[in-house]
Amino acid sequence: MTELDFSLLEGNGFQEKLCSAERALKGARGVMLRLPPGTYVVSTPFARKLMHEVLSGAMGFDPEREIFRPYYPYDTIFKLTDAKDVHIFAQGVKLMIDGFPAPMELMRCTGVTLEGLSIDYLRKPYSVGVAEAVGEDWVEVRYDAALAVDERTPAPRIVFFDEENRRFSGVVLESARAEPAGTDRVRYYGQSPILKGMNSRPVIAIHTYHYRPAIFLHECKTVSLKNIAIHAQCGMGVLGHRCEGIAIEGLAVVPSPGELISTNTDATHFTSCKGELTVKNSLFAGSEDDAINVHNYYYTIGFLHADRCDLFVEAPTFTHAQVVDEPDPGDELLLAERRTLAERGRYTVLERSADRDALCAYIRLNAPLPDDAPENCFLLNQTRQPRLIFRNNRVDYNLAKCVLVKTREALIEDCVFRASTGTAVHITPEVSWREGGGTGHVVLRRNRFFGTGFGNYARHGGASAICVEAQCEDAPSALVHGRIEILENEIRCEDAACAVSICAAREVVMEGNRIEGAALPIAAPNGCA
Repeated sequence: MTELDFSLLEGNGFQEKLCSAERALKGARGVMLRLPPGTYVVSTPFARKLMHEVLSGAMGFDPEREIFRPYYPYDTIFKLTDAKDVHIFAQGVKLMIDGFPAPMELMRCTGVTLEGLSIDYLRKPYSVGVAEAVGEDWVEVRYDAALAVDERTPAPRIVFFDEENRRFSGVVLESARAEPAGTDRVRYYGQSPILKGMNSRPVIAIHTYHYRPAIFLHECKTVSLKNIAIHAQCGMGVLGHRCEGIAIEGLAVVPSPGELISTNTDATHFTSCKGELTVKNSLFAGSEDDAINVHNYYYTIGFLHADRCDLFVEAPTFTHAQVVDEPDPGDELLLAERRTLAERGRYTVLERSADRDALCAYIRLNAPLPDDAPENCFLLNQTRQPRLIFRNNRVDYNLAKCVLVKTREALIEDCVFRASTGTAVHITPEVSWREGGGTGHVVLRRNRFFGTGFGNYARHGGASAICVEAQCEDAPSALVHGRIEILENEIRCEDAACAVSICAAREVVMEGNRIEGAALPIAAPNGCA
């Protein structure tokens, strides 16, 4: 492996040399790049302009609707493209992001290692204030004047923080509008199950849900992320799309010192991947959505003519990468009933092409689909379902859930889950999000659950720790999971209806678990066994 000397690269200052490194490493083979330790402010004019437009309200009160759209423009601080066997060593390197860019992207890379990087923001993509007054459907929040937050600053979600228990309170206000309420104070209106008792609590207002992830992996193979820290992001932490073989170790998606939240949405998210996906020895805290979600998409079937059809992803916000998702020739697609997700057949992709304008994939299969398939069925890519290994990780005070499993095989072991507002481990396809599918074999072993699922936000089946179900139109009839093993776990609930809720599985093995604090340790809703 040859070494690229960063100090000799063209440019004045860190960011200019980083741009030179990007050009030098495009298509590179067998190269090591060592970045000099230090804290560096990085930005682009477009990224700063976008942040200003978002915070000023120019993108509306819910900017996601504008900026999280297919092929919406964005700037990238560093993009590694078509590289093979490249090692980027960034121990002691902290990028302080100014604006809303995509900090780091790996595109069509093979055998690449990214090690030691830290990502944070000068102006966070959220603001923290204090609840000064609350009503039945509103809250008044006082902000530090330096944040320059007013009624035009978007705040699509308001979350209260419980300082005593070091966790989100579980009370969430999905705000619809705002008005001024005095100097450095804003009154937000919206729906929330309960606001009473939230007065004087810290309040976090995110300024957008999704935009670009901190690290984006697209169509990569055998990629390794080691000892990386992500302290804030106007979207997700790590997003992998159409990758094969991802190994993550020592990842920390946690707030900056003195802060309360890390990413505005999921800490990590993996879509339409295959091979082995390993996340181990990592720490997650303060994300305003799930720690990890692994799935592919239920395709809507469009134009159908014999063995040819069009595939669309009709999720509420399209694909998470905001690019067309398409199967590869040779991939096996499962035809599933919309109502029950029951299998009706399997097909092999012979040809495919993508249409960015129509946001669909055109495919030819090895056999014709049934005539009623567009109306009554989805297609799901069975080939792009990675084996998830989630081992020796800690998830601390997440908003929503910790682990979402929608892939065929998963092993979740020796992890600690504490104080997530929602059910810690959720095993389910979610048709409303077009995220699938059912699982074949999932093992949860030697994990510890402490006070998870205590809130109303993202709790499923009334379960504190684990929920196995099928979120589809005819859920009681769905039988989408194979074998679920729940072994030697310690579950301490906080006045929960149940610790574990199980439905839609053909075979369940529960042995050696210790459960406390639940009215019903194990529930089987809707008559499921």
